[in-house]
Amino acid sequence: MATSNVLVALARSHFHFVMSELQSHLKAVRNIPDEIMLLTLSKKARSYALQCIPFVGMALLTLCTMLSWVRSGRILHALCSVLEQW
Repeated sequence: MATSNVLVALARSHFHFVMSELQSHLKAVRNIPDEIMLLTLSKKARSYALQCIPFVGMALLTLCTMLSWVRSGRILHALCSVLEQW
């Protein structure tokens, strides 16, 4: 969780770098990302909604695809949290 908080704080000054890195993990991983990455995306979407607009399309497409793969309640909750923010 500390890593998530650091990334969200770092996004204050380096938003595009942090968001690009998170999205590269979404694209590279062909399985469900870990809960911390999803929670970080959710926090960033909540804290930096307007800056997220260029990234929303790809992220939503990827996250919606992942919904069918989810087997864990915690991951499903984190995934829905991201979708809810957008």
